[in-house]
Amino acid sequence: MANNYYKVTTKDPSPAGDLRMHSSADTNANTVIGTVPKNAVVQWFTLQPDANGMRYVAYNGMQGWVSA
Repeated sequence: MANNYYKVTTKDPSPAGDLRMHSSADTNANTVIGTVPKNAVVQWFTLQPDANGMRYVAYNGMQGWVSA
């Protein structure tokens, strides 16, 4: 398992542009457990996104799935 760090960037300049962190990679379910702000640094544990384009990350004591 790789341990890589990446800075969060989004095209949305509003606070709504923060990444939603999910407890599962299923974005159709109500699984949001928190948010990751723009410009934050996250640790990614997966080299490639899953079939939904999600990666498993750690941020500020939380672990979950975010959109790659």
